[in-house]
Amino acid sequence: MQFLSLIQENWFDDREKTKAIIDFESYINATASMDQKLKDEFYNLAENLLVKQDQVKDDIKLAAKVLKSLIPKTIASYDKIMKNIDEILSHPTNTTMNKTL
Repeated sequence: MQFLSLIQENWFDDREKTKAIIDFESYINATASMDQKLKDEFYNLAENLLVKQDQVKDDIKLAAKVLKSLIPKTIASYDKIMKNIDEILSHPTNTTMNKTL
């Protein structure tokens, strides 16, 4: 359960979340009493967490690119809008701050 708590606490910090997942995999590997099928299931779960993280980032980048392409360059607030989009991309999970932008 400690690894689940660590992953939850660090969900929005990619580096710490990845470290917690790697620590979890090391723990699984060191647990001799666990059968190989169960170990493989845990490894797959940990791998999926890391892969999904990258996929979400790619989806966010694509959505931002599409959004930017839809905004006419001729409007007066174009530069401010682009700056706000870039700012949101720098911290996509901080919804409170992003709502104000």
